[in-house]
Amino acid sequence: MKNCQHYSYDYNLYDFIESDAVHFARYFTPVDNRVNWLNFHSMSDRSSIESICNRFGVDTGTIIKLFSSKKEYGLEEYEGYIFFKLPTVDGNDISFIITDKFVFTLQPKRYEIFSLVRERITRRIGKIRMKGTDFLVFRLLHCMIDHYSRSMDTLESDVIVLEGYSGKDILNKVELLKRRLYEMKKRVSPIKSVVAQLEKLQDFVEIDDIRHFNELKHHSTDIMDSVDECRQVLDGVVNIYYATQGQRMNEVMKVLTLISTIFIPLTFIAGLYGMNFKFMPELNSPFGYPIVLVAMLLIAGFLYKWFRGKGWLE
Repeated sequence: MKNCQHYSYDYNLYDFIESDAVHFARYFTPVDNRVNWLNFHSMSDRSSIESICNRFGVDTGTIIKLFSSKKEYGLEEYEGYIFFKLPTVDGNDISFIITDKFVFTLQPKRYEIFSLVRERITRRIGKIRMKGTDFLVFRLLHCMIDHYSRSMDTLESDVIVLEGYSGKDILNKVELLKRRLYEMKKRVSPIKSVVAQLEKLQDFVEIDDIRHFNELKHHSTDIMDSVDECRQVLDGVVNIYYATQGQRMNEVMKVLTLISTIFIPLTFIAGLYGMNFKFMPELNSPFGYPIVLVAMLLIAGFLYKWFRGKGWLE
């Protein structure tokens, strides 16, 4: 399966080869005086990848890290090359090996993250064909950050929708969004760190291109700031939810208290005439029962009207 590509270019010339990993393990050779980008959309052929790495002086420790499932990020400088891994939005890693002859990117599966870079190279859009390896790396990292930026826009939209949501499952939705925001910040942070380290490599980054890496650093910072702002909004949503629930509970308790208050004198009267003492003149009165009922109704009516007048039953 043809899941590997070699781009070699300068301002005037451009060549593209697409084949499988075995082909590049045997025949890959960077073109002199051009920028070379070798991109793999699969890491299943470990022996071919190791063969390429060994041929260009990548040590065994780096190869182990290349295939390791551990989420260890950060730029590492070696004699003759630079190595770093960066996470994608879905949690997979893209590895970069940058030598003085070519840039080697390895993706665990086919992504379209770098499609804009390919288009700029093939159609000679922008400055990429006039620049060197450092500008190619800048463009690759820019595509990754743009991918995160679009994902962040989606998260912000979800947060805005949740602000007006009042369903019973709102706390579950808030927790899910907070988890996604945490993962976003966790994955953007290594990109910011790597960009900051690349920016300081004077032997790698041209003076004119330092501002581009600085732009990437600010862009990643903006994404992380947006994550923090969204988390604050979600905290506000939770606080409003609990405040609303507390208010509803207070209203219920107020109504129950007022009902209990109305029945207190009625209960007293019922209890008084339920004591069954022998000498209670009212018990022998033919009008005792209706008089007591009317008195109880008058008391209840008076209390109800008084509570209404105070606005406690609104």
